[in-house]
Amino acid sequence: MEELFFPEIRHFDSIHEVENVKKNGQLSLFLNPYAEIKLDSYELKNFETFRIFIGPEGGYTDEEILYLKTSGILGYNIGSRILRSETAVISILSLIILS
Repeated sequence: MEELFFPEIRHFDSIHEVENVKKNGQLSLFLNPYAEIKLDSYELKNFETFRIFIGPEGGYTDEEILYLKTSGILGYNIGSRILRSETAVISILSLIILS
């Protein structure tokens, strides 16, 4: 039987509240429908834990994207459609579980 996991969900009022902490075996990413790297092309099995940032429904500002990238958090897309925040969470967790 596979072990269940429960994601920790945190709300940030500002992107600057994001901790710049990278752990071994962890993939830190933010979802961006305009990112060049498609997440399904990435080998998710190589990681034990994930930090996933899902932006506001209006999308990230250019400043927020720059801040995330300079913090070592890469942008990935999971398709060309722009998803609602609730749908993005379900989609990314499904990809992780199925990998």
